[in-house]
Amino acid sequence: MRPINLNTFIHDSVSDTNYQHLKTRQLDHFVEELANVSGRQVNICFHEYVPGVTNFDYQGPNAGAKVNEWNGVANQYAEKIGITPTQTDRNVLVIDGFITGQVAGVAQTAGKTGNSLIASTIDATTLAHEVGHTFNAKHTGVMQVPDPDNPGHFRSSYMATGKDVGTGNLLRYSTINRERIQDFLKNLA
Repeated sequence: MRPINLNTFIHDSVSDTNYQHLKTRQLDHFVEELANVSGRQVNICFHEYVPGVTNFDYQGPNAGAKVNEWNGVANQYAEKIGITPTQTDRNVLVIDGFITGQVAGVAQTAGKTGNSLIASTIDATTLAHEVGHTFNAKHTGVMQVPDPDNPGHFRSSYMATGKDVGTGNLLRYSTINRERIQDFLKNLA
């Protein structure tokens, strides 16, 4: 089986502090979870200060159009350096802040034309949430459990959004979304 490669581009505007915390705050729990769910090795390749790529203008009124534009930029860069993306490769643009309004992340969904996403450092789960979409995870099937640190509140799985978001995160996909990801990956070498 091919590994999952997260080609992670750090936008030039990401603060040093957020970049330093990226691994421990957003990636460690997520990479372990994705490897467990997929049964595949998960690799992260960081790209910084790539002119025409890491200074991509990600803000705009249409997040879907921006992620499609990002997909083209990332794939052109891969072609330029002699890499042919596989079906399990993902192009991740890490940003600070929002794409538009309060939209902190956007992804091309599984089965569409691309393999790219834009995710903010704004919280610990945006990147995991958006990568999940690229492997067919959905907002439906969100899992919530009581938060032992906050009686009366809940912790939610990665794909929670809006009113489903609890006070904390389970730092994992729900059982249903784990199955969706596994089913999607069965069809890929």
